[in-house]
Amino acid sequence: MQERNKEVFNKKVLKKRSSKVTAAVLALSMIASLGACGKEEKKESSSGKFIIVEREAESSSAKDSSAESSAVSPDTTTGAPEDTTTPAANDTTTPEPMDTGTPEPSGTATPTDTPMPEVSETPTPEPTKSGDSGQTAPSDYKAPDLSGATKDEIKLIKGIYVLRDTGYEAYTYLENVAVSYADTVNAAAKKFPGVNVVNTVIPLSSGITFPEHLRGNISSSNQKTSIEKIQAKISSDVKFVNIFDTMNAHRDEYIYYRTDHHWTGRGAYYAYAEIMKALGKTTKNLSDYTVKRYDGFYGSFWNDTKSAQLETNPDYVECYDSGASTSLTFTQTDGQTLAWPLFNDVTKYGKTLKYCAYAAGDNPYTVIKNKGLSDGSACIVVKESFGNAFVPYLVDHYQTIYEVDYRYYKKSFAELVKTTGATEIYIINNIGMTRSALLVGKLKACLAS
Repeated sequence: MQERNKEVFNKKVLKKRSSKVTAAVLALSMIASLGACGKEEKKESSSGKFIIVEREAESSSAKDSSAESSAVSPDTTTGAPEDTTTPAANDTTTPEPMDTGTPEPSGTATPTDTPMPEVSETPTPEPTKSGDSGQTAPSDYKAPDLSGATKDEIKLIKGIYVLRDTGYEAYTYLENVAVSYADTVNAAAKKFPGVNVVNTVIPLSSGITFPEHLRGNISSSNQKTSIEKIQAKISSDVKFVNIFDTMNAHRDEYIYYRTDHHWTGRGAYYAYAEIMKALGKTTKNLSDYTVKRYDGFYGSFWNDTKSAQLETNPDYVECYDSGASTSLTFTQTDGQTLAWPLFNDVTKYGKTLKYCAYAAGDNPYTVIKNKGLSDGSACIVVKESFGNAFVPYLVDHYQTIYEVDYRYYKKSFAELVKTTGATEIYIINNIGMTRSALLVGKLKACLAS
């Protein structure tokens, strides 16, 4: 099978910021603005030519309601605090990095909300079948004992907190943006009264796995409290599922990557199971899935910091396959539609691109079908890259899953709801997104279209 897009090179991108931003914050913005699915990427097309593509970050600690977010392509995190809104206690000193998106399958054009560089063609590499490679084995992860870790071991490197072999992203609760987020979700439920709108806010690893006895030594809001504040603003028309306690109950398992800001396939499973339980749907046990494992993953935290501590213990990506016979197609920003496997073999992908294994990565519009179902059941998932690891679990419940990345989808969402006959709309966002006025605005525009 012909192979393309072996490696990427990374180039930091910083757009013009408000003149009110201080030099110190601007410098941190440049450092922290590029992460797991962000930077410019050099890709080889089917003709052997290289193109440069860009990707926009998925969430932001950039407290920025007016400045445009940096458009970046695989391998980044983004953001720079710019809003003067007063954050929660203990959050007034250190601007944290922005949470970012995940690259789409290697070789596809990158969706972005900014003008794309001119290209002569769109690369279309041949996908590999899920299961062609990788190890079939359950997770052997054992959480490190950090009970003896001290504050002196915490390092702040380019906006990322590093403790031994693990990176953590700080989070700042912003009341005005949280209100806007809740209003956006509530408006969707009001607009589509015949559809069950389900909302989940995903905590970051810093809110779950960071040692409790050291929390006072990092500048980050309490995520449990923050999610509860958001939940309190969500109307009764929305089925809000608070997964914080569920994730915390599994904090000693491999539910977040050490070198990347995303949750793992296992972490996404526990959230999925809790959401399905809230909806009265039954789920498989984790042991019922076939696990494919891909080693050697260095994610956004490592990519941003190049920390030797993070480099000592690379992550691995696990795909949990229920065995359903599926098809997947995704549509790029240029309108081209490509077929792809639900789980892609990323064995030969670059070490920063392993998260691309899930559901074709970030694209404006994706359709997944379970060939074994013919009941007409359908749902819509509105997400950013955290949703990529979540969506595959839904194939056991719906004949068709329509996936929308709110950052890039430009068609009528109302028409999509009308024509698909979806019974559920899942709005799945990591908590980092709920602090960005820019990204909440994009979510609002998408759901209102």
